Amino acid sequence: MSFLIKNIVFDLDGTILDTESFIIDGINYSLRNMDLPEKGEDEIREKIGLQSDAFYNELLYEYEEDEVKDIKKEIYSHKDRFIKEQGKLYDKMEDVIKSLHEKGYKLSICSHGKIDYIETILEHFHLKKYFSSVKGYEKDKTKEDHLKEIMKDENADRLVFVGDRYIDFEAAKNTGNISIGVTHGFGKEELIKADYVVDNPCEILQIIEKLNEEM
Repeated sequence: MSFLIKNIVFDLDGTILDTESFIIDGINYSLRNMDLPEKGEDEIREKIGLQSDAFYNELLYEYEEDEVKDIKKEIYSHKDRFIKEQGKLYDKMEDVIKSLHEKGYKLSICSHGKIDYIETILEHFHLKKYFSSVKGYEKDKTKEDHLKEIMKDENADRLVFVGDRYIDFEAAKNTGNISIGVTHGFGKEELIKADYVVDNPCEILQIIEKLNEEM
């Protein structure tokens, strides 16, 4: 099979994985363990999707740098348990990923999460075999930088980036690529910035195949 767009990049949190419950519960569980006040659900939810350091610095703005490090260490110590107990894939997303892979598309992850966090999720949900590359948080690098790296590594002229936040859509636009926004994610009011919007993940494959027919 030959096609003009062969590389599909996925965000992780809010796109493939419903992370809301375990991120919120994991953070507040850790804060309680340290006898610190909990954070509101909306306060946490609106920051999901930011780069890892920015997420914690904004969420824990009232604490000193050393205190933030200690809180993060406590949160990370419970991370795997909360992922395995509460993490869940969005409905039909695994089927879409599998179908794209079987049709010969090259799949990548581009997330603001740290690599060990991404790897834990991919391994737990048996998704690692579908992705040829994984880009996670690196200091001083943006999602735009990571998309450019994927394009260079994969020798791709153009790709599709599937995400849920304005950061994803702007990264695609600024690198000359196409974005698809999913309505089940965290950035519902930001979907206006996406090139395409889907209510059902199965529409992702339909859009990609239509794009290749039109090119």
